Order: sequence, then structure tokens, then C-alpha cells
Amino acid sequence: MSTSSGNGTKPTTKPRQRNQQDVLDALLRGDRLTQQDLVHQTGLSRATIARVTAALIESELVEPEKGVESPAGVPIDVLSIRANAGAAMGIDFGKKHVRVAVRDIGGGKEVIRDTDEELDVPNESERSLNVAVELARKTLREARFAPEDLVAIYVGVPAPVDFQGRLAQNTGMPDWLTQKPAEELKDRLLWDVPIYAANDASLGAVAELEWGAAHGCSNVVYMKWSAGVGGGVIVDGRLVRGANNLAGEIGHALVPGVESPTKCGECGLVGCLESVVGGKTITQGFDGINELSDLVREARKEDASGPLRKVLIRAAGQVGQALGPIVSTLNPEVLVIGGAFYRAGGDYELIADPLRRGLKATAYPASLDLKIRIGTQTGKAAVLGGVALVLREHLRQFLFDRL
Repeated sequence: MSTSSGNGTKPTTKPRQRNQQDVLDALLRGDRLTQQDLVHQTGLSRATIARVTAALIESELVEPEKGVESPAGVPIDVLSIRANAGAAMGIDFGKKHVRVAVRDIGGGKEVIRDTDEELDVPNESERSLNVAVELARKTLREARFAPEDLVAIYVGVPAPVDFQGRLAQNTGMPDWLTQKPAEELKDRLLWDVPIYAANDASLGAVAELEWGAAHGCSNVVYMKWSAGVGGGVIVDGRLVRGANNLAGEIGHALVPGVESPTKCGECGLVGCLESVVGGKTITQGFDGINELSDLVREARKEDASGPLRKVLIRAAGQVGQALGPIVSTLNPEVLVIGGAFYRAGGDYELIADPLRRGLKATAYPASLDLKIRIGTQTGKAAVLGGVALVLREHLRQFLFDRL
């Protein structure tokens, strides 16, 4: 694929391969391009484009289809990356479940499967990893791909994950503190596929950016609000990772003037978002309400004076107060709330107004020109975020390696 001079200089790319890479880059940016489009975008001659596209079609990386018509009324082929030239996989470890998604690189085929057994993931790392391996194999077979077809795998876990693949200490995942989830899965799967791990809320932000409530935006703050509180930040269209891959931990921003009953078990602070508005806290005292999703579901049935609705209104205001300085610092176009909240359920009406009032109390006024949206990928955000990050960060090299 590349050549070296043998004297320690960097490998060089052959002109033919470079031309193929230029065409693939153009198709990755635009998709469904004619040969004339490719001439304009790459600067290559018509003859070169004809040769390159023929070679890419023969190698089954690119596919043609009848598209636009010429001025003479003759159909002209449009070219795109072949949808089944590869696939991406996401694996999501929730607190009680494992979920796997496989999606072809063209987005035409997607299979998402959950384990059919309830798990205690924080306290059962070995069992959870083994379940994930079997579910990954089953889902890949169902999607009719082989391991060698996979671009990469992204694994989401409900905890901060550093660049070495280790979970941060005091994460509420006691049985995982000596584990590196990506390495553990690679050892068990025995697939020659790159595997990476990330915080599930960061992956949720990418899913909403790619296919959901933040699609078309470049600067996003995403909050996963469920049993705990997590977050992800997108700046200029890219996931912000920080120095140690720990960016986005908005769950440990302090709520001004509010103290939680006890210190947060993760950050040790009194009054952080997770300890004040996390589902473990605000569901206490309600019979039959064990999860934040239960509270939200029942609150939908109440009017504004209902006890559950009041709890959410107060909590949403506190969320806004804590996020105000973050909004002032990052100036996002959109704030997306996911986790236990569903757009289809009408949950915007439950929390948007008090959340915005909270923001106004602590944010720089000019930064408040932002949209508040409920996530559209709730329930599958982490696993699809893994798929999206694979395609965003690794597809280009995967295709180049096949030239």
C-alpha cells in the first residue's frame, strides 16, 4: 500500500493510490457524486477519474447507480461508497443491560439487539463481558457481516474512561476498576478489529449530533439525565475529549446554593448535579417509583400541580443553574437532554421552561440564544454513538487499507 525509501524517511504513497484516496475522500465528504463532480472536487483529469472510479468499482469499495440526467436527457451514473463494503459496531454496557448495534457504512442496514437477561453490570464484570461477547457475535451474524468486515468497535460504559482504557476511580462500577473493557473484549472476541472504550454519555452526544436532536449543529452540550448525570460536549463538530479523555463530566458541576443530603460517591462534593437531581435522589419517597424513567412517565399524566411534576420542575431549574456557567463558557447552539427523557413522550413540556429559567440565573445573557431539545436517540444513544464515532474516526483509514 505504501513504499519506503529504506533510509528512515516516511513512507510515500504511490500516485495511483493517492488518486484513489482523493476520490474516496471526496465521496466520504459528499456521497452520490458524478464523475464530473469528482473532477471538480479533486482536480484530477476526466481520464484519470474514469480509471480511478473503474478500479474502485471493481474492488467493490464504490458502487454506481443511475442518477441525474445530462442536458441531452441521458442518465448519468452517480457514485457512492458501497454500503456493504464494511460495518461498524457499538457495544453499550448499561447498569442492567448490554446492547449491541451493527450498521453498514452506508446506513442501509442496522441491527440492534439487547441481552434478554437482566444484569448487575457494575458488580458483575466477568459475566457482563461474556454476555457482551455472545451478543456481539450473534448480532454480527444476524447483520450478515464477518469480523473482517468491521471498521472498528466502540464500547460505551457508564463511567469516565481515560486514554489508557481504564475506568476512573469511584465511578459506581466497583467490579470494573481493574478492567480495561476494550482490551477485555478483544481478548475474548479474538477478532482482528480495533476496539475502543468511551463514556456512554459522550457517545450519546455523538449519536444526537449524527442522527438526532443536534443534527446539523456544530456546538452541542448533551446531558444524559437518568440514575446519574453524565454529559458530552461537541465543539466545531468534534467530540471534546480533554487531556485525559475525561471531558464532559457535567454531572459534577455544582448547583448554586444547594446542598445534597450526602456527599457524592464519585466526586466527593456536596451539591453536585448527580447528587442533587440524579434519579437515585429525586425518586426517593415515591411508592412504586424506582427509576427516573418511572418518575418521568408518571409525571406526564399530571398537571403542573402534581407532586411528580413539581419534583421535575424544581430539578430542571437546578440543572439550568448548574449548566449556566458551562453554557457561558462553550456557547453551544443546542442543549440536548437525554437519558430518561423522550421527545416522542412530550418530555420537552415537562422541563424546558424551568431549565431555561435556571440558565438565565447563572449564564452570560448573550449565550442564552440556544435551543433546548429532548434527545431523539434516547434508549439507544450510547450504542449508536459508538457506531457513529467508528464511522467518523476510522472509516477513512479502513477504506484506504483496502486499496
